[in-house]
Amino acid sequence: MDSIRSSVHNLHEDSIDLYVQLSKLINEFKFCKATLNYEFSSNPDVKIKYAIIAIVKEALSNIIKHSNATTVTVSLYEHPKLYQVIILDDGSKKKVSMDGGMGLQSIEKRVNSLNGIVNFDNSKGFKIFISIMKEGKL
Repeated sequence: MDSIRSSVHNLHEDSIDLYVQLSKLINEFKFCKATLNYEFSSNPDVKIKYAIIAIVKEALSNIIKHSNATTVTVSLYEHPKLYQVIILDDGSKKKVSMDGGMGLQSIEKRVNSLNGIVNFDNSKGFKIFISIMKEGKL
């Protein structure tokens, strides 16, 4: 019985469509104009999918709380050895501390848990640059 439960659970996890989930988040985001650029051709591991969804949710929440942005762009690119996520807005509110609050720390923890790299830039608007290596691709 446990193996059946586990199989059904794994089926559900594998069936998560990252593009559909992110499109839904972008379409439901009403704070400002939001755009999704999705250029993944492969199907990332489920833990990467969940992390990306959570990161985008957190970034959009931070935009609502801390930005006066009029546009936000969420871009996902696939390269031979890594996945790249770039989230940027055109807000001009005062500079936020880069050692930041819980939201940025949460994003950093998620990326680090996947042995990825995250950089924040607030020189023009706010940008989050994330690189996550594909499994086994060093």
